[in-house]
Amino acid sequence: MSNQGAAPGGYVIVIAESGGVTVEALPEDGSLGLEKLQQLVGGYIQAPPGFDRLFASADLVAALPRDVLALFDGQASIPCSAYCDEEGKMNRREANMLATQLWAYALVDNGMVKAAPDGEVWMSDVLVGPVVIVVGEIALRKEREA
Repeated sequence: MSNQGAAPGGYVIVIAESGGVTVEALPEDGSLGLEKLQQLVGGYIQAPPGFDRLFASADLVAALPRDVLALFDGQASIPCSAYCDEEGKMNRREANMLATQLWAYALVDNGMVKAAPDGEVWMSDVLVGPVVIVVGEIALRKEREA
């Protein structure tokens, strides 16, 4: 796959509690900004620990446009940054099962959680509310510099 047509700055993927996925291209400089992140998650941001890779699950692949899928370039996962509402549980936000599933894959990949022999992953935590995932080389580099 080629990255032709891909947004040079990267993408913001928003996974709603319902499992709906929206994608927004970032500007060429990869900037997103704290206020925009807070608006997207609906509150103060928190980075779920260990959610630093985005895996191409069947549910996610079905929802992503081709230019975002091209970032995977045949790989099972790509680097990402993820954010949720820090006070989502206190505010009784709904569970976000798709985002929790993607988080579980990342936790297994980095050794923070073990999968059962049948591949099942039992999580003791769940992400709630909208979850924002930032992908793309320039966007991630920009975040690390901030």
